[in-house]
Amino acid sequence: MNMQNDVMLESTPARHRTKAATLVIWSAVAVAIAALVAALLLAVAPAVSAEYVKIGLEMAEQGESETAIKTLDWAIRLDPQSAYAYTARGMVYGGFGAEAGDPDRAIEDFDRAIELEPGYPDAYLKRGVAYELKGDTEQAIADYSRAIELDPGLAEAYENRGLSRGRAGDHDAAIEDFGEALKLNPGDASALRNRGNAYLQKGLYDKAIDDLTRSVELESGDARSYYLRALAEAELQDIDSAMRDLARALELQPDMADAYDVRGRLYAVVGDVPAALSDFNRAIEIMPDAAESLAARAAIYGFMDEYDKAVDDYSRAIGLKPEEATHYFYRGLAYQQRNRFSDASLAIADYTKAIELDADLVEAYANRSQLYLNAGNYERALQDLGRAIELSPEADYYRGRGLALFLQGNPYAAIRDFDSAIRLDPTSATAYRMRGLAYEAVGDLEQAILDLQTALRLSQAPGSGSTDLVPGIQQELQRLGAD
Repeated sequence: MNMQNDVMLESTPARHRTKAATLVIWSAVAVAIAALVAALLLAVAPAVSAEYVKIGLEMAEQGESETAIKTLDWAIRLDPQSAYAYTARGMVYGGFGAEAGDPDRAIEDFDRAIELEPGYPDAYLKRGVAYELKGDTEQAIADYSRAIELDPGLAEAYENRGLSRGRAGDHDAAIEDFGEALKLNPGDASALRNRGNAYLQKGLYDKAIDDLTRSVELESGDARSYYLRALAEAELQDIDSAMRDLARALELQPDMADAYDVRGRLYAVVGDVPAALSDFNRAIEIMPDAAESLAARAAIYGFMDEYDKAVDDYSRAIGLKPEEATHYFYRGLAYQQRNRFSDASLAIADYTKAIELDADLVEAYANRSQLYLNAGNYERALQDLGRAIELSPEADYYRGRGLALFLQGNPYAAIRDFDSAIRLDPTSATAYRMRGLAYEAVGDLEQAILDLQTALRLSQAPGSGSTDLVPGIQQELQRLGAD
């Protein structure tokens, strides 16, 4: 057997033996080259991945989110240990460069980035943004705080935490955070704008105006800063300045519905009803689901005695915000003022709903009591007026309850309420008149005459607003034999 093999080997041509050896050598070389290439690719993969990340973020910024995601997928395939790549993809999932995003998928990527690199502040910063998009302000604040711990010079983290704290109602803490952001970057117009807004929310209007003025000086095209400064100026009753700033805001951003809404309210304050209506129309055209603008326009329609339109707008506002008590209250008022058949019952139903939503809405009790009085339901009127007095012991409510008691046939109790009304408002001709009639009912004609004479004098006084009472009071004095 061995001899045969040897013979066979000897009989193999030399050129074949050389070729076989060459193949073995080239195979070894190929393996070595492949290993070298793999090593080179492994070495450059992080750099190539980083380039893909830059390209992906540029695509996202241009609105090409889908292509950006695919590019970032490749970045992660090239370097699966890149916290940077996961953070970038999380940003795009979260809506970077787009109007809306998927915060849950974004958080998954940020979680992975933090798992790979627990000390990476940008991952915490961006995850905080994603949590804010989900409405989890508490977790957002926690992530921003961790980002600040890891990098105390991260101005964006301070500013974002300030925004979250402001949304949570902690405006003092928000102001502190914006202040820290401004220490790191004194020329940050957005931080100034945001701190100005926080001052505005706290009612520190002068400080708000100072910050917002600096903001527009740094960034003259920022419509939001002009708008916010207008709000502060309006609170300080500087209507002219507020109007100028709103006009500038709308010049820069013609579709800012909030600016039209606020300017409409200011026009209403100065009595320019057509201009107010025009601005509310424009606000609603831009944002048809703006319940507050619909309610404001409804109020204008009510002022114009166009109660059908007022009812329609309040009804739309209620459809958008069914838990807002004031919308029911004002629709009830529109029904009450329209005063058609069945409007009283509709108004009572709306006042009742308003009270159900806000048990302390004193005006709803007062208005409902008037309707009960008109219907002769004195007991319910007394209940409502009693509750109104508990909430706000005003002259009008004592006067109303006094009237209900008088009509119910209880003049002594009525006199006590009229006493309280007069003590709170000594200029009320109506209270004196009603107390005079109550004294007449109990037989004290001398006091009745004195009260009616006082009522006559008050109603005849310039600017009293009650001159319409004069003829009736004069007739009552004549009936009692007084001059």
